[in-house]
Amino acid sequence: MICMRSRIAECFVCAMLAMTGVLACGGDAKAPSDPTQSPIGGPVVAFVASQTGTKGLWVTDIDGQNKRMLTQDTSAMQQPAWSPDGASLAFTLALSDHVEIDVMNADGSGRKRIVNGRTNSTDPAWSPDGQRLAFAGGPHGRDTIFVMNRDGSNVSVLTSSEWDDGQPAWSPNGQLIAFTSLRDQPGTTIWRRLFLMNADGSSVRQVAPQVDLVAFSPSWSPDGAQLAFEARPSGAPDSDIYLYALATGAVRQLTSTTDDDHHPTWSPDGTRIVFSRRIGTTLHLFSVAVDGSNLRQLTTGATDDLDPAFRP
Repeated sequence: MICMRSRIAECFVCAMLAMTGVLACGGDAKAPSDPTQSPIGGPVVAFVASQTGTKGLWVTDIDGQNKRMLTQDTSAMQQPAWSPDGASLAFTLALSDHVEIDVMNADGSGRKRIVNGRTNSTDPAWSPDGQRLAFAGGPHGRDTIFVMNRDGSNVSVLTSSEWDDGQPAWSPNGQLIAFTSLRDQPGTTIWRRLFLMNADGSSVRQVAPQVDLVAFSPSWSPDGAQLAFEARPSGAPDSDIYLYALATGAVRQLTSTTDDDHHPTWSPDGTRIVFSRRIGTTLHLFSVAVDGSNLRQLTTGATDDLDPAFRP
């Protein structure tokens, strides 16, 4: 089971970037001579590519072509999140003793640390107007969901650290935040469930409590009608992608595999979902239509490709 998502060096010169592209993304990626000038147009997916000693943020077209690296680091980079206008990427950086949130421009330039006074900050999620970020923070295993301005100022608390809440996802209309929590299983560390709350932290309720699913990584459909999430029945060894319909409360299993499926993200037109699948010991990106058909593998190679995020 993938670990909880609750968790700078400059880019290499041209020749080393090209080498990293071959190693990190299956041999067909060609890193640009200047990654800050990478053309980004149309539907693209940001993702983390991990190899020994180095992790980088990459983007790829929806068909898995035209891969290019935006930035890299020796520290673990995770959870890329696009701003609603597609102009910025927030992501987490796991340093030696704490976790921080960085933001950079969509082309990889202008990277900066968001200082908010918290020891650990993970799971960044943009508000629909792009002016605020929800995030999880606090001591390991006891996270609270906060919201702050995009520059790190004006931090306010949405949930209690009593429950270990994380992985917030803002609804497209800005009224709701989906998140995962241990609040119905106090004293445990892995039996997370899916919850909704109002954007001000009020009216917390569990999603589909009648379904016994350990849930992670909620992602809103562009129209706000559905949530995609990673889940597995309690005690099951592998996770799949599920869909939850807000209007009816119905839960539908989208993928079914003996491999682990993780971290779904919706295409901007709402027709496809990209996720990472563990094949053997390696994570690769896949996409699937929302009716479960037309499964495609997007990345190959010996490195882990994970935490995909569609650009709006």
